Amino acid sequence: MTLTMLIAAGAVAVAVLTAIALAAVAGRHRRAHHRLHTRLQSDPLTMLPNRAALTSHLAGLARTGCGYTLCLLNLDRFAYLNLHAGYRTGDELLVLAAARLAHAAQACRQTRVFKLVGDEYAITTTTTDSAELLARLREAVTGTYELHTCGHQITTRIAATAGAATSPRYARLPAATMLRRADQALQAAKRHHRNTISIWQPHLDTLPLTRHRRIRTAQT
Repeated sequence: MTLTMLIAAGAVAVAVLTAIALAAVAGRHRRAHHRLHTRLQSDPLTMLPNRAALTSHLAGLARTGCGYTLCLLNLDRFAYLNLHAGYRTGDELLVLAAARLAHAAQACRQTRVFKLVGDEYAITTTTTDSAELLARLREAVTGTYELHTCGHQITTRIAATAGAATSPRYARLPAATMLRRADQALQAAKRHHRNTISIWQPHLDTLPLTRHRRIRTAQT
């Protein structure tokens, strides 16, 4: 083999090794970016998608113009349990409730569950029988829970109250509008019909938002 051929072979080898090294670096960067994106879009306690993920998802639904329903769900008496049994017990309940919701939502590919602030969860679905589906999800999270506090096991029954709003097909309602309507329906349910689901109606538009919703809306 001539010197020229050796030099050419060496150059090819260097180019191949460089390409492999660059591909490895790019792969590490992609994985790091994916991990960061997952952390930013996930609730650290329940590992469900968080509010940032919900906002992005709602914007995507608005762009496509498909009809969908947004439901906000709260655990009844959660604040009482959190105060008297302790924050660890409250966190345990949040994780168990999230698991029940996620498991129940698996039956419908068009449905997603999100974890928002405190004991609030959000559910989106593009299925046409949203009322029946949301009723099943609320029933799934309602029931008896085995929890732990101060080294002891306790049994408690938890109910859930929810409010839902629907964006008709091609309406392309902004995320803020859908969140406001679902929140107003939730507040109406809490005032009059706890342990049920309230559907947004135009007359509810006069209800004020909850404090954390006002803060979130002002930030967006």
